[in-house]
Amino acid sequence: MFDRLINLIKHNREIKFLIVGGYNTVFSLALGNLCYYFLELPYPIIAVIVYVISVLNSYFSYEFLVFKTKQNRWKGLMKANATYLLAFFINLLLMFICINLLGMNKVLAFNIVSVIVVTIIYFLHRHFTFA
Repeated sequence: MFDRLINLIKHNREIKFLIVGGYNTVFSLALGNLCYYFLELPYPIIAVIVYVISVLNSYFSYEFLVFKTKQNRWKGLMKANATYLLAFFINLLLMFICINLLGMNKVLAFNIVSVIVVTIIYFLHRHFTFA
């Protein structure tokens, strides 16, 4: 039974995408929460720190563990960066709305906004970055 599960994971791109996406999400959430909790910096600066580290982690995780594309890695990284830049600006806008207009706590806002942004990223990766 366990061997069948491992075999299914190894040979099914969608399942690998979901598992690696889950790992990337947990990684980014943990990194973001740690930064917001321990660093006394404005949220846009923390967002940049989390963005840069998370993009590199995510792209290489998907590239090596899921898609193994034949495209030039720099081209792939640029496409991933374009995807994440769009998501980054959506993140900043939603964080601004949640914190400055709705008066939310920055950690709560980060977690709510992350769910929205992760959903957007999934569709962009599927139809653009690794298409």
